[in-house]
Amino acid sequence: MAGYRGSHLGVLDLCLVQDAKTARWSVHDFHSHARPVAIPDDSAPAAADPDLSAVVHPAHMATLKITSRAVAHTDHAIHSYFALARPSNSVRPVLEAKTAALIAALEGTEDAHLPVLAATPCFKSGGHAGPGDFIDIPPGPLTLGHMAELYPFPNTVIGLRLTGAQIADWLERAASCFHQVLPGRGDTPQPLWNPAFASHAFDTISGLGYRIDLAQPPRYDPQGQLLNPGAGRIRDLTRDGAPLARDAVFCVATNNFRAFGGGPYPAAAPRMVVHRSSRPVRDHLTAYLVQNGSDSTGPSRDSWHLDGPRDATVLLGTGPGVRNHPGDLAALGAREIGLDPAGFLQLAIPLAKLADLANPDHTP
Repeated sequence: MAGYRGSHLGVLDLCLVQDAKTARWSVHDFHSHARPVAIPDDSAPAAADPDLSAVVHPAHMATLKITSRAVAHTDHAIHSYFALARPSNSVRPVLEAKTAALIAALEGTEDAHLPVLAATPCFKSGGHAGPGDFIDIPPGPLTLGHMAELYPFPNTVIGLRLTGAQIADWLERAASCFHQVLPGRGDTPQPLWNPAFASHAFDTISGLGYRIDLAQPPRYDPQGQLLNPGAGRIRDLTRDGAPLARDAVFCVATNNFRAFGGGPYPAAAPRMVVHRSSRPVRDHLTAYLVQNGSDSTGPSRDSWHLDGPRDATVLLGTGPGVRNHPGDLAALGAREIGLDPAGFLQLAIPLAKLADLANPDHTP
């Protein structure tokens, strides 16, 4: 693996042998390694090659011109600094666009009568990508470049037919990304996120209400293997205010990476697939925002929230850029602990504040 965003050059050396009779080649031996691009003992990246930069400069400038084109507008800042701790307005337009795309795709099919939900993680929420990998879009125009921030990968939309029981298991896998939080430790912060999970392993599903009980141990490990069979963190799972029946049937819009086994999630059986799109999610997102004119990024209406021991304080690592959003920090009672060695800003947050998100009048 060559690293993240060109941090390393992947080098593969192959020793090939040709068969004297068939003239076919085969690999006799191989060696591979990742060569750092950064200068040794220096955190700065290697300097750009001037000749190569000159060649690609016209294409680069043309790309910047295209990506600066406005497609919609937002009246609110969109950021993902708290996406691993509370509903984030950075994922809502993605969920809405995927829902609309699947509803349109199912028109005239035998599944058109089924309710449609959508699942997505926030792809830019720090994690292995570092403290600079967060969405932070100011109020104003939403450009094509912002579409790539909101959805950076070329995934396509996949529609799955799932039961309530399968959806509950999906959410248990997402909720396994958190550490167990113990009572009786007062103001001593307990780590919230288990770094063995990629930050994009945490899916949320729109159209549902639920709370994640962090007092319980995780059901699954980072590879999606059953860890604690009797554990259950997903509580009060509802649809339109009513308990979600285990045998209820839904269509869920997700992406091809998740549908076919990406992360701690099982690959969907072929019989579950009701729609396959060749169009990238990002294109659906752009078309949705162009049609609607603006995004719906006001105070969050999503209904999932973290819960657990009300006397506990959790430790969240996020980007230092969160300091540009003092209102959000104040609303959650977040207290700065400092930067960790990787550059993440460590915040101590009372778990009771995160649990209060269940109150519809609480809009941090």
